[in-house]
Amino acid sequence: MNKVEIIDKTMKHLMEQGPSEYHGSCMYRLTKNGKTLKCAAGFWISDEDYMRTFEGKRIVVIVKDFSGDSLKFIADNIELIDDMQRIHDKYSGYNQRIFAQQIERDFTELKKRYT
Repeated sequence: MNKVEIIDKTMKHLMEQGPSEYHGSCMYRLTKNGKTLKCAAGFWISDEDYMRTFEGKRIVVIVKDFSGDSLKFIADNIELIDDMQRIHDKYSGYNQRIFAQQIERDFTELKKRYT
């Protein structure tokens, strides 16, 4: 999978899921109303590799301290996934319309940077 495909897949996930209610505080996994929500980095962590101890740690720390197939994929794309995570965190707490506009704008800029 190339960088643009990673960006597109992550953006699609975030647009379908919508903004986090927790402004400035990312959680890789959050269950709300029976649905598991995932942040931009958490989206790439498989259920098999995920541990609750990841919460509160930056993705760059997780890939150094833990192992698993999905974490290797993240490690191989760490700069991009960290960039997407920072963008996602920046717009947490926004309403759906503004969130979607900002995510689309910033992810489009990421595509330019990574092509």
